[in-house]
Parts: sequence; C-alpha cells; structure tokens
Amino acid sequence: MSFDNQYLTYTEYGQLGGQTLDETSFNLLEYRARKEVDKRTKSRFQLLEAEEYPQELKMCIYELLDSVKDEGSSDISSETVGSYSVTKKTKKEVEQVKDDIISRNLSEIKVNNVYVLYIGEDIDY
Repeated sequence: MSFDNQYLTYTEYGQLGGQTLDETSFNLLEYRARKEVDKRTKSRFQLLEAEEYPQELKMCIYELLDSVKDEGSSDISSETVGSYSVTKKTKKEVEQVKDDIISRNLSEIKVNNVYVLYIGEDIDY
C-alpha cells in the first residue's frame, strides 16, 4: 500500500529522533494524524506541494503520532494498585490534547495568506 502526500515522512520521523515505530506502523499513524490536521485546517495544507510543507506542520504530526497511537486503547489518566482502579481519559480529554498540539504548532501558519486554523470561508481576491 502506498502512502502519498505524507506531511511527515518516515525518514523525517527518524531524523527528529523517532525510533519506536516501524515503517508500516508509522505510515498508518501518520495517516491518522494527517486526517486530524486536515479536519481542523479545512485541508489547507493539501494546496501545497510536499516540499512546501512548513517545519511546524512536520513537528505537529510528529507530536500527534503518540496521541493517535494511544487513542482508544490506553488512555489511562490514573491507576491505583491497592484495590485496583483504573481511570481512562475521556474522549473530550483526548480531543483536547490533540487540539492543544495542533494549536500550539499551527496557530501562526498561513497557506495562501489565510491562517490554517481559520474556520471561516477562504475568499480569493
């Protein structure tokens, strides 16, 4: 299976210090992280060529990999051993973590002179 138009490649992942994922796992998680970014940016980065992707976008995807990897499986926010107890993060808390990562990395980024996190309609002048 081919993964085209990745915002972060496996090679770049390794250059940033990523070592925990094999290439297949990385590709699947990068796809999920990319979809999170596209959902929140109205897919504005798809208007760019791969070589134009800003470093902030690559860092955002890198940080999101852990969030999407753990999503739904081990979202434990606390665990007690005596009288065993586990507290999982709520879906809202997980979404907040992803929102924070995206906002922190992409709030100042523009594509075609429009902030990527702007939720209104783009106007061509």
